[in-house]
Amino acid sequence: MHIVTYKYHTFAITFCAQRTVLVKMVSVKVPFLLILVALLISVHQGDAWRRRRRRRCPVRDCEVSSWSSWSSCSAWKCGQQGSQSRSRWVKSSSSCGGAQCPDLYETRSCYASRAVDCELSSWSEWSACTTRCGVSGTQHSSRHRIVTEECGGTCSSTFRKTRACPDLSCLNGGSLKDGLCLCKEGYSGQCCEKGGENENGKGK
Repeated sequence: MHIVTYKYHTFAITFCAQRTVLVKMVSVKVPFLLILVALLISVHQGDAWRRRRRRRCPVRDCEVSSWSSWSSCSAWKCGQQGSQSRSRWVKSSSSCGGAQCPDLYETRSCYASRAVDCELSSWSEWSACTTRCGVSGTQHSSRHRIVTEECGGTCSSTFRKTRACPDLSCLNGGSLKDGLCLCKEGYSGQCCEKGGENENGKGK
C-alpha cells in the first residue's frame, strides 16, 4: 500500500512537473506568436499601401529638352584640335519609379575650320617713271602678304598696280605740249636732255 501510494505521488509529482513545463512553454510561445502575427499584418498592410499609392501616383519618366547647337570649336588656328559642347535641360523630373534623367551635357573633339582671310601690306611708293622725263612712261606700286589665307579664306589677287607717269618733266627749260617736250635752242632729245640744236624744236 505504501508503495502504491508512493507511485501515485510520484505520478502526481511527474504530472505536475510536466504541466508546469507545458504552461511555461505556452507562456513563452504566446508573445512570439503575437509578434509574428503583428509582423505579417504589417507587411500585408504595407503592400496594400504601396499598391494604393501606385494607383494614386502614375509612373512618369524624366523629360528633357532637345540638344542645343554645338558651340564653336575652342581651337582657332586652322587644323588645330579643340573641343566643343552642347547641353539640354530638364523639362519635368521623374516620379513614382519612372526613368531617371539622361546626361544633360556632352562634349566632342573638333578641328578649327574658321576661314582666315589673308592680310596684305600697305602699297609701296610709286616707282620711278619708265621714261626719263615721263613722256608716255608708267610707274608701278606693289604690296605683299603679311598673313596667308587658310581654311577657305580669301585674298585679293591684286598685288601690283600701274599708272601713267603724272609729272612730265622737260629738262633744260623745255616745255611740254601735247605730251612732247619742246626744247630750247641748243637742246634736243626726248626730254631736252641732249646738248645741240634740234631743227624742229622737238625732242626725237
